[in-house]
Amino acid sequence: MFIHNITFVCSPSDLEEMLSLLREEIIPPLSHNSCRVQMARVHSQTADSDAESVSLQFSFESRNALACWERDLLAGTLGKFGAAYGQRMLFFRTTLETLDTGIL
Repeated sequence: MFIHNITFVCSPSDLEEMLSLLREEIIPPLSHNSCRVQMARVHSQTADSDAESVSLQFSFESRNALACWERDLLAGTLGKFGAAYGQRMLFFRTTLETLDTGIL
């Protein structure tokens, strides 16, 4: 399984707006019948963090399904988001491959 993680970061005052944007403008166009979607709040290791982070995780059964999704859906959607929100709401991406599950 392949997981494409996108972590979005904003100021605490923009968190509710960012959650709405993710639910209304990011998740719908990126949702595809070949992926599962999960949203999670990222908790900081430091109590004095001045940023909020939310992770979207899109899971795919194959590398090919992930590659098609990236090519057909991801670039355009994230490009629009970046152009609209610039430095106010940032994101970074990571792709993971599941090696083992249920180890313990």
